Amino acid sequence: MKKEGIKIYSTFKKIYFLKKIARKIALKLNIGVAYWYDDWKKELDKVDTIIVFASHRIDHIQYIKKHNQNIRLILWYWNPAIKMVNPMKVPKELCEMWSYDPVDCKEYGLKFNSTFYFKNIEIKEVFKDIDLLFLGIDKGRKEILFELNNVMIENSVKTFFHVVPDKKDSRTDHIKPISYKEYLSLISRSKCILDLVPDGNNGMTLRPMEALFFKRKLVTNFIAIKNEPFYDPKNIFILGIDDFSTIKQFIDSEYKEIDDEVIKEYEFKNWLSNFL
Repeated sequence: MKKEGIKIYSTFKKIYFLKKIARKIALKLNIGVAYWYDDWKKELDKVDTIIVFASHRIDHIQYIKKHNQNIRLILWYWNPAIKMVNPMKVPKELCEMWSYDPVDCKEYGLKFNSTFYFKNIEIKEVFKDIDLLFLGIDKGRKEILFELNNVMIENSVKTFFHVVPDKKDSRTDHIKPISYKEYLSLISRSKCILDLVPDGNNGMTLRPMEALFFKRKLVTNFIAIKNEPFYDPKNIFILGIDDFSTIKQFIDSEYKEIDDEVIKEYEFKNWLSNFL
């Protein structure tokens, strides 16, 4: 990224436990918030464009605008708007607003830019001992995932489901998140990735990108994926649409190669150029 003149920062600098308590109080009282920002605040006179991934706050965006009126400021929603700061509460003059979700774009008047992935992320090709892989946070999907897992097993599909409880979940059997590096290792062992989109999500998630870039099959409930240039029924099984009795046959069949030019449409560079 640095070679391409792109710098990436977290909103807040990395700190340890005791300071986290102090920061939490500062943010709640809105006192000295800028002190906790990462080093991006030192770069505001050196850049001409900043892309902010939407969260639940806009104080950092206001800080940027206040310190450099000439910066092109883009707020990109990479999750459903209902789960982030309400676009209607973001002053129009503060920044441009974009989203990966076409429904949100229409509802809130946002500009569209798709999900992306990095072509330089690679996995090792090893023996595939997992038919169907799922990794994700519960997000109200636990029961559906449990039922789906059972049905898959009944159809001789070897599954690996790692469902991380929501933060507010009071269960004692907490399953801890695993690193993305560990997850990539699991993908290398898998024939197929499961993409179960929660209600209210109308944009393409990261899972189809992983399937596309790593040449893995995809099982998904995201019906709109049929409109994507890389859609092919030999690689993508849509739950509720395709014949479930063929699921094992679908997973075991050979992956159909997708044209490199189609894949390039979803690379980070192309995503960036859509803004520029």
